[in-house]
Amino acid sequence: RNGSERSSDDGYNWRKYGQKLVKGSEFPRSYYKCTYPNCEAKKIFERSPDGKITDAVLYKGSHAHPKPQAP
Repeated sequence: RNGSERSSDDGYNWRKYGQKLVKGSEFPRSYYKCTYPNCEAKKIFERSPDGKITDAVLYKGSHAHPKPQAP
């Protein structure tokens, strides 16, 4: 798996597709898409002021498939 794909605690696989600077924060907001073909689920992550990744700020859409099975 390359650095642009990551699993999350929610059990789905995500691919980073962008980031954007957030006003008032030195850390960018990161945008992820589900890696499953034709799935339109997306989520957005932000970093807290101490640099740690917070929970998903926002989920958009819903998964059109079951969660992938754990290896």
